[in-house]
Amino acid sequence: MGLVVIQARLSSSRLAGKVLLPILEKPVIYHVVKRAKAAGVGEVILAIPDNVLDEPLARFAEEIEIGCYKGSEKDVLDRYYRAALPHKPDYVVRLTSDCPCLDSAVIRDTVDFFLTQRADYAASDSRNTFYHGTDTEVFTFDALIEAAECAQKDYQREHVTPYIREKSGFSRCIYDGGIKPDEIIPRIRATLDTKEDYIVIKAIFELLGENFSHSDVVELFKRYTWLSDINSAIMQKKIYQDETEEIAAAAKLLRLQEMKRAAAYLDKLL
Repeated sequence: MGLVVIQARLSSSRLAGKVLLPILEKPVIYHVVKRAKAAGVGEVILAIPDNVLDEPLARFAEEIEIGCYKGSEKDVLDRYYRAALPHKPDYVVRLTSDCPCLDSAVIRDTVDFFLTQRADYAASDSRNTFYHGTDTEVFTFDALIEAAECAQKDYQREHVTPYIREKSGFSRCIYDGGIKPDEIIPRIRATLDTKEDYIVIKAIFELLGENFSHSDVVELFKRYTWLSDINSAIMQKKIYQDETEEIAAAAKLLRLQEMKRAAAYLDKLL
């Protein structure tokens, strides 16, 4: 038995309230839940921060009759663990509420691959194979328990799966759909972090309707190549393990902007 946990909050730093923005007259999170349910890999619930700001998400969950767990805002790993605990699932599927262009088939196939491989952790390959916005992670409940009990670093608690992805002893695999290198998709960003992302995602739904697949989106971007230009400058947030790694990344960005003196200053801190 599996459990699908969708993490959601309204206090996004770059686009506050983004998961309740309308797409085809329904909130973003509605489309995420709909696609998660269509995958048929387990009960779907929300895991939200326990505060007044996020109460609209709790009301939304009640309206569409799905479970909703309220927990820590910062310790998202603990929120996942406590959301899953009453269900005691064999595995947990992790989805985020800012990905309304999820493909139910990719979710289902990633879970099937995870089960076939008898792994502790699996993820869809959203770096090289599937577009960014189909991100799916699945892990055993036992792995989640260990992570919740043992993870010590802030980034491990905030981003849920780093402990499982990093610790030796866990078996891990990546689902790539059998896509060959010469079939890799053009650059597509279909996740919601900024106003530019919202424009792209609205365009996808308005051009394709409410029901579409991964391949439909790929073909759409091949036909309308200008779509990827709208949010091509948006950088996805990265997980940094320590201050040194953050400084090195910042120096690299400064060099890309020809700010060499500032980059050199940061280099001295390394």
